[in-house]
Amino acid sequence: MNDLDLTKFRDEISRLDEEIISLVLKRTKLARDLGNAKVASGGTKISTAREFQIVQHYSRDLGVIGRELGNAMLRLSRGSDAA
Repeated sequence: MNDLDLTKFRDEISRLDEEIISLVLKRTKLARDLGNAKVASGGTKISTAREFQIVQHYSRDLGVIGRELGNAMLRLSRGSDAA
């Protein structure tokens, strides 16, 4: 494999990373908006049952690291990390 082949792979990975980041930011905003709407209507911001489903989904599809990723998504949605 030559440097040109490696560059193609790296470029595609970089493109996908940008797409993933964009989607994560969109998801984070949507989840925060949902939480705010729930509070505005008298509900609670966080649904532990729903959060459990989200983490299970990531874990089922991606394994142990998926569980970590699902939890990271939830932290982002709560504003626990910069986004």
